[in-house]
Amino acid sequence: MTERPRLSQLATELLAREPEPKLAPPSATKRAHALSLMTLEVRAVAARQRRRRALLVGASGLMAAAAVIIGVLAMRGPKSSSDRSAWARALHGDVHVVHDGASASADGHALVANDHIVTGNDGNAAVTLSTGTRVTLDAQSDLVLVEGDATQVFSLEKGRITLEVAKLVKGERFLVRTSDAEIEVRGTSFTVAMVPPDATCANGSPTRLAVQEGVVVIRVGGVETRVAAGERFPRDCGSASTAKATLTPSSLVPTATMTTSTTVAESPTVTNAASGASPKNALVPTTGASTAPSAVSLLTAQNDLFAQATAARQRGDAAGAIATYERFLAKYPESALAESATVERMRLLGAQSSERGKIAALAYLGRYPQGFARAEAEKLASVP
Repeated sequence: MTERPRLSQLATELLAREPEPKLAPPSATKRAHALSLMTLEVRAVAARQRRRRALLVGASGLMAAAAVIIGVLAMRGPKSSSDRSAWARALHGDVHVVHDGASASADGHALVANDHIVTGNDGNAAVTLSTGTRVTLDAQSDLVLVEGDATQVFSLEKGRITLEVAKLVKGERFLVRTSDAEIEVRGTSFTVAMVPPDATCANGSPTRLAVQEGVVVIRVGGVETRVAAGERFPRDCGSASTAKATLTPSSLVPTATMTTSTTVAESPTVTNAASGASPKNALVPTTGASTAPSAVSLLTAQNDLFAQATAARQRGDAAGAIATYERFLAKYPESALAESATVERMRLLGAQSSERGKIAALAYLGRYPQGFARAEAEKLASVP
């Protein structure tokens, strides 16, 4: 056991006596070659690191892009109400949207199920769907968006609406409901109104329908009726019930001269029933009457010209708006939009000159003594 430590000690002493080997220094050529090899190796390592980083960044970018795409697809999902959005906007006067009992401005308001679009005495509104369908509301109307998915459903609580329904695709439906009827279409233009029920007309049904284009199916009391372009429902209303309906400002009856464009749909004027005079712009259905294509074209021309005047007013071109309103009144003095054109002209003139505004107000009161802007005109006319 003691032999191994002693041999180790002797080996150590022998090695200590041997001189250290002397190595010759490398030549300049070898040093340069070695440095070159080291430089190449460093560059290769750096290149490999850069490639790894690029791959990592690229992979991260692809993963992020994939996550965004997946997120968008997840949010979109299958076609739903988000793909069939609806917006309300005011065209004129008092218009508001009632959501969960709270009233809000109708301008650009995105609608959800059970929202009410309500127009006042001088209000007109438009509802636009992402499908291309457009609905205009006359004054004193209340329209509810019931459902906005593949089955699009509106409920007319009161007043009158004009609809231009875009062509539906397979699996889609479009319906308008009233208190006693359900109306279904597949791409058409028509008007629906609610009037006081009359036992002598359609068994007391308060629903009125006029079709401008296409075919509409209306279901009342379990009976389904097809109504084609130029036809009305019901067809058995006499003149007495017609007169009663047209003298009710909040329940104007549709006719062949209904607005078919959502650009403008101003409130028609209704003369005071007590005066015994017929409303100048009352819309009265006539049994058997039809809507000629030329009448629709005339309405489109009226709406376009009125829209030009309104656009000029909105961009601050008062002179251009006044001139266009005057051109409208000269060309279409009996139009349902004539009163609105007269009022807008009066307002613009009043803003420019109290004297010109007073003259315009007196002219308005002379033509529309019971017009919707009577109070405003009387105030303007009383300016000294």
